Amino acid sequence: MKATKIASGFAVSALAAAVSMSATAGVQVNGDDAADGSASWSGTVNFQSTYQLNDEASYQTADTKVDVNRKVDSKQAHELNANFSVEEGPFSGALHIGGPEGTVAATVSSIQYDDGAFLFSNKAGNIIITQGGVEGTSDELHFPVNGAFRYYDNAKALGLVGLKFKAQLEDNINGDGVEVSPFGFAAAFDFKKPGTNTQIMANVQMADAGVGDGEPNIFATPFFGAKIIDNSIPKTTLTATFNMGNPGSVAAADADDLSDNYEAVLTYGVKAHYNGVGANGGASAYASYAVDNQAADINTATVTAGAGYVLQDIQDKTKKTSLNVDYKMFMTTDADDTPMEVKATVRQDMNYLYATAHYIFKNVEAADVVYAEAGTQSTNSFTAKAGYEMLIEEAEGAENSNMMFAEAGYILDVKNGIDTGARFEQRHGETKLLTLDPAETEAAKSTEIQVWASYELDGGATVKGMYELDNDNGTGDDIDSDDPASFHDQFTFTASYSF
Repeated sequence: MKATKIASGFAVSALAAAVSMSATAGVQVNGDDAADGSASWSGTVNFQSTYQLNDEASYQTADTKVDVNRKVDSKQAHELNANFSVEEGPFSGALHIGGPEGTVAATVSSIQYDDGAFLFSNKAGNIIITQGGVEGTSDELHFPVNGAFRYYDNAKALGLVGLKFKAQLEDNINGDGVEVSPFGFAAAFDFKKPGTNTQIMANVQMADAGVGDGEPNIFATPFFGAKIIDNSIPKTTLTATFNMGNPGSVAAADADDLSDNYEAVLTYGVKAHYNGVGANGGASAYASYAVDNQAADINTATVTAGAGYVLQDIQDKTKKTSLNVDYKMFMTTDADDTPMEVKATVRQDMNYLYATAHYIFKNVEAADVVYAEAGTQSTNSFTAKAGYEMLIEEAEGAENSNMMFAEAGYILDVKNGIDTGARFEQRHGETKLLTLDPAETEAAKSTEIQVWASYELDGGATVKGMYELDNDNGTGDDIDSDDPASFHDQFTFTASYSF
């Protein structure tokens, strides 16, 4: 296995060098002349300057209950970034140059070779296709991928029409982007025979894990997954999914022996969805059941169900009314309560306007939610919307929180891309003081204002200016808090050019 790992690493490194040299040669020989089809290149240069006009922060110390104010004088920061990409046949690459002032650096952001059946890229990503699709199932049971050497085929050569196959050698990382395995393997199958209504998917992934003496063993950290999607019943989609894995149990510090901490967990679920909404309206409905046991010795089951109906104006297709009711329940083995919520939504569309509102009821000691929003849609030059949200607290002594916002945008010149806009938001929330007693709280108000304008020049250049003011009161109660009461306003200027 060690020999295989070394040989694979050498092959990948050699291919990377070949890709890099070929891409560089293409730029030097052809420049921006892509008329012969041999090479093409493009880029973007972006400059951003931020002027912070005011930055104040205040904290309430636990001992004295006296505000301690901190004021930062006005300051400014500038940043210049340039991105260039080149493509020649199956080779492509990208280069990033820039960063904050004083820290400019050049980075090769991607190198790729893709000839239709083989792909090598340091940005290849994973090929997992069986996760998701049913609410309550985890979609993070596989190892993230930093780069890979991939083979893919539609299996026509084998006479299996409708089968898509992918396999790759990959560099696995954890959720923080830290490498935990320089050599891993993954494969995925996706089969749907023409003329049938059933799609079958399966995939596997195994990261290189040291076992005891550090010898690699890619079978010590397995991920398996399968999914079936069936449309045999008219207007109905049935989904079943099953996945097993757990990269979250592996820390970067344990990269030499991943198997010691690897504990595979299961997640599975089924869902049925009926969609009878057509050009003249109609009904829809869904129901699902999912189980996820990511936490140790804790199983969580999620049940969802919902129904909706669309009333469509036959004479005017821009007018319609939508009604929806959604139900969700969580059952977990480590809690006595069974959290449940019901959401009722209504929406009215009329010409270029819309209005929507929903109410979310929760059966545990959590805030119910009331929300309403109205605005414009599908206009050529003017857009606007406004909304209001209120959290209805059930805890004794707690006050309701609310938020309202309004924003508008106007394109002064559609042809030349002159765009302006503004947004206003005001929040009224709860700020904890020195205890967890709900009676010892005070209302916290904050306001946020944004005003911006942009202008797109001929030839690919764009300039934009934005002013922001925010007097967010935060939730911090001591000087070491990550969220202190604060006030700041700033102006940001951005200029970019694409070629």
